[in-house]
Parts: sequence; structure tokens; C-alpha cells
Amino acid sequence: MNSSLPSGIEHSLREAGFSATELLVLRHLVESETLTVRELANKTGKSTGVLDQSVKKLMGKRIVERSIINGQPRYGIRSLDTIRRWMHQDMEQKQASMERQHQSFQQFLSTLKVDRDRPDMEYFHGPDGMEQAYRKLLESGGEFLTISPILTTAEDDPLRACRVSCFRKRQYRKIFQRVIAPDTTLARRFQSRDHFEYRKTLLIPPAEFPLSFEKTTVGSTVACINVQELSACFIRYPELAQAERAAFEQTWSRYSAPPVHSQTAQPPQAATGIIPAKTRILSSFREFFLSKKSIGALIVFGILSGALTTGLALNARTMNLERMRGTVMAIATAGAVHFEADDIAVVQRPEDISNPAYAKLIATLNLIRRSHPDIKYAYLMRKTDDPATLAFVADADSLYPTQKRDLNADGIIDSADALSAPGDLYNISTVPEMAEGFVRPFADHSPSSDQWGTFISGAAPVKDATGTTVALLGVDMPASEMDKLALRSFIPLIIFVCGFLLFTLVRFAAVNRSLVQECWRIMQRNMAKIFLWMGIPILCALLMFFGFRQYTHHILIEQTGKRLVAIATTAATEFDPADLSQLRFARDMHYDAYQRVFRKLNDIRNKNSEIKFAYIFRPVDDAGMFEFVADADSNFDLPFLMKYDINDTGPFTQENENVYPGMRYFDYTGLFRSALNKPNYNTTIDKWGRIVSGATPILDASNNPVALLGLDVDLGKITR
Repeated sequence: MNSSLPSGIEHSLREAGFSATELLVLRHLVESETLTVRELANKTGKSTGVLDQSVKKLMGKRIVERSIINGQPRYGIRSLDTIRRWMHQDMEQKQASMERQHQSFQQFLSTLKVDRDRPDMEYFHGPDGMEQAYRKLLESGGEFLTISPILTTAEDDPLRACRVSCFRKRQYRKIFQRVIAPDTTLARRFQSRDHFEYRKTLLIPPAEFPLSFEKTTVGSTVACINVQELSACFIRYPELAQAERAAFEQTWSRYSAPPVHSQTAQPPQAATGIIPAKTRILSSFREFFLSKKSIGALIVFGILSGALTTGLALNARTMNLERMRGTVMAIATAGAVHFEADDIAVVQRPEDISNPAYAKLIATLNLIRRSHPDIKYAYLMRKTDDPATLAFVADADSLYPTQKRDLNADGIIDSADALSAPGDLYNISTVPEMAEGFVRPFADHSPSSDQWGTFISGAAPVKDATGTTVALLGVDMPASEMDKLALRSFIPLIIFVCGFLLFTLVRFAAVNRSLVQECWRIMQRNMAKIFLWMGIPILCALLMFFGFRQYTHHILIEQTGKRLVAIATTAATEFDPADLSQLRFARDMHYDAYQRVFRKLNDIRNKNSEIKFAYIFRPVDDAGMFEFVADADSNFDLPFLMKYDINDTGPFTQENENVYPGMRYFDYTGLFRSALNKPNYNTTIDKWGRIVSGATPILDASNNPVALLGLDVDLGKITR
């Protein structure tokens, strides 16, 4: 028979106050009739001292008894009934304790109910006290029912800071406020801001307004607030609060109900508590902008948007710089061929200004400058024995270098207006790369400054008949032109505003999720609103993207066209009208005149690698019709008609067709008709492709246009 204690019994005994050692002793005493302390120690592995203490406790509970057998004290269980009686007694004691605890709890609840129903008053005073008062009103929960005389404007309200803080917390917790106020000017102004304050104000006749202080009922609290004295008294009395609420609703219903026009009309009902969508939205926006987190987010988003805008502006500035570099380099390259090495050789010292060659150089420099209005200065320089120093040969403004002139038109003649005589030295130690202009066309990589201002300078070598460089032609374009080009664009500003608004709306949606969900439910009922909320922003984003793309496209075309016009204007003076007059038919390609024109056209194209086509037109009697005089891709000794792949596309098409003197061309865009009077550019689409064309008139001795020099750049290459 297994006489060990079951685990359930052991658990009950443990709950009745028996220790683990006592249970161990009981288990072994149940298995054996009597045991000594030493025998218990051998069976349990416990020390005799610990077992002796446990045995004594069991004896005190009258469960274990001691007997002397053979002179040794032995211990055994008195009877199993003693354990049962002990457990029963313990259970009765616990039950009595639980009944006493229950009675004490009931008494506490009764006392609490009496205290809660008993009227209680609390006073607040001063700014800190008013903040505490509004905080307690918010903790009371429920709608704010306020009766206020509105004695000041919101700006002059002594409690303005408290009210703003309270509004933000009310709006966040969705606690609406209704206000009854007298129909006065201040109250009407107060009412006009209801949508932003998450409240609704009802104006009643001043004669029927009952109070001279502000009273607000929230939950079981009636708060009386003296705004001028910054004091408040709270009365917590449920019955009084209920009576105040009923009186408020009665007044609200009576003055907010529509006029009764029928005797069968129903009596006015109490306010439904429906908050207008406009109030919820505008109040949420106001709370959103007042939130410290929102302000921080707006600052971060503003910094990000500003960084994006700055990056775009810097990128646009870099693009404009590259375009200006290309322009000044092209002007210098095309202009360098107009100077004679012999003229430059005889101009060495200041006294050489009386030499006719000097006047000729000045005239040519001014011709280049007049042909390109964006150029501020044009000059010629030569090398000296010092690699860091150059010497002036001629300057476009220095026909009479000893004169005092206000070159920059600032009303003051100073170092910025200095004129340069032949032989004057110029230090290039700050821009040593300028010396590259004696070898190849060069342009500043960044704006450079000297006593005359800040410019983007371009230079090209002037060579003699043997190809030896004898001087450098320099042209300066004001660096301010780069910023003017950037300022012409509103794209960075638009991107900043749109990006900032987008970040703001995202932040607002994250903070006011429930409101956004409600707006979404409203939009689901009306497809037009779906378009307004989703279609318009997407459309605006697309328009902004395509607008930016079109703007960039336009700028690239504009800068390319201006560069083509600059090159053509400078190069047009190289062609002899007498040569052009001889070229009328295809057979005229054998003339030396055609070969001279052909070489010059190819020379222009070789010096400007981006140019695809170079040609000369002349007008004919038919309106809008022109005829070819010469073309850089057409000559009698080149494979002609259906053989020469001009555009390098592989298969031969009409785009590869060579042209010949007398071949007709209709001016679809009007570019060439306008270019007869003034250099111009435009985009053109014809059988030779999509191109940007620049054209300038070739003048005879009487300054009458006899032909047009045209230069084309592939539109696809510059807009990729």
C-alpha cells in the first residue's frame, strides 16, 4: 500500500502554512510509524538541527507526538484526524478574514459614494492657478458648455496662452466646445474664429445675457472664471451641473432653432452635437501648425526642401556656366580669324596707337563685340618673357587709352574704368590656365575677378599664315549673366513650394488619421471630390515635371541657338559677296570661288565640333523660298546624289541627299526671312532631321544682305 502524501494534499498543506521541511517530515512519518531525528536526517538528507525545529513546530500544532523507546526519543503522527482538524480550522480562519475584508471594502465604497455626491469647491488664482484650472477641466472629460460675456479681443485676453494650450488638447482629445455669448462686436469677432478653435458660438440678445463672468460646465463640474482677476472657482456637484447643462441646452435650442412659420411646427430640439466638417478640418489644421512636433517637422521638411531647391539652383547655375563657357569660346574662336598677323606685329608700345594698324585692330574688336551684345570686353594680348605676365596689344575700349572714360557707367572713374594701352602688362598668376588660349580655344572653368569686374572669359589663338600663334583674342562676358539666366526660372521656387506643401499634407494626414479617413469616406460618395483630392495633385506633379523638362529643353535650345548665332555672326564677314554671286548652278562647284566658300564652311564646322551642317542660302523671288549657294557636305569631287551617307545612319535616305547651288528650299519656320534683317535662331524639322538652326546675313559693301550663313546642331543630341 502506497502511504505517501499525494501532490494535491501536499499543495493544500502548503497553502495551510506547512513549510517544505515540515511536509518532508510528514511524508516520512506517514510511511513509517516512528522515527528518530537522526533517522529522519538519514532519509531526507537534512541536518538534524533543521529537522528538530520542524518536528517541534509539528508538535506545537499537535500533529506529531514524542515517545521514548529503548531510551531514545522517537516521533510519530498522533493521528491522521489531527491533520484534518488542522486543515478545517485553517479554512475557517481564512474565510473569516475574507468576510472581514469584504465588509471593509463595502464600507469604503459607501463612504466614497457619499463623498462624491457631496458638493465640493476648489479655488485657483494667478497664471499658474489658471493653467491648473484648465488642466482639471480637460481631465473632467466631456463637452465644454460655456457662457461668456467676451470682454476682450483674443489678442488682449490675459488667458490667451492658457486657452491656446487648452484648444490644442481639446482638439487632440476631440472635446468640442459650445459657447453662448451676447451679440456684441467683440463676440461676433470671437464667433468668426469658431472654425479654427474647434467650437461653435451662439449669439443672443445682450439684454437677455445673464452673466458678467465666464461659466463653463464640464461633467459634474461648474467652473466660474473671472478673466480680469485671473481667478476661478470650481463647484463639483452633479445635481447643479445637470441643472446648468439643462438650462444651457434650453437657451441653445431656443436661439439656434429656425423661425417657426406654422402652428403645427415641432418644438425645438436640443443640439445634436454634430460638429461641422469645416470646423473639424480647420481646427485640425490649426492644432497641427501649433504642435511642437509639427513645427519641428515643418522645419525639417523646410530644410530638406531648401536643400533640394539649392541643389537645383546650383545645378542650373552649373549648366548656365557651361553654356556661357561654350559661347565665349565659340566667339573667340570665330573672331580670331579676322586679325592679320602683320597688324599685330607693328603694335608694340603705347606710341603705336597712331599707327593705322592699331585702329584696324580696334575696329575689328568692336565689330566682334557689337555682333554679340552679351560680350562686355574684347582685347588682344601677347606673351612676354614672364610666363605669368601678358601684354596688351589692343582693347576694344582703348582707341584713345589716355582719355578718362566711365566704362561701367557707375558715375565714378576709378580702377574699374582703366584703359589698356599697347604694352600694358596683365598678371595671370591667379588664372594661369589662361595661357592655354595661345595653344587652343579656352574658357574659364569658374568666374574670375580682376579690377574690371567678375567675368567668364574665353580666349583663342590668333595665328599667322604659317600657323604660328602671334597673339590671343580674349572676350569677357559678365558673370552676372549666369545668375540672370537662373533668375529667369521660377522652377526652383515652384518645386520648393510644392514640395513643402506635399510634406505638410503628409504630416497632417499622419497626425489626423481619423479626419483623413472621414474625408476619404466623403470622397467615396462623390467622384468629383476624388478627382479634386487625388487627380489634381497628381496632375500638378505631372505638370511640374513636364514644365521643368520643357523649361530645361527651352534653355538648352536658347543657349545653343545663341551660340550658333554668335559663331555665324563672326564667321559671316569671312565670305566674299563676289564669290557668292558666281554660284548659281551645280556646275559652278568647279569654280575656285565655290572651293573657297566650301573650305571656309568646313573650317567653321571643324572648329566647332557640335555643328552638324554649315551652308549658305540666298532669297529668290518666290515668297518664302530660298536657294542653296554652298554646303559643307557638297562638292563636285564628293560622291554625289544617292551615294554619300551624310548623317552616318547606315541606310541611305533622302536625309543623305547632297545639295548644290541653285537647289530650292522653302522656309517653313520663317527663320531665314527674319534673319535677313537680324541674326536669329529657331528649331527646324525637315528631311535632314530635327535641328537647331542659327542664321545671320552676309552683307555686301553697302551693308545690304546678299545671302545667309546657316549653322545647324542636332536637336536630339543637346536635349538627351
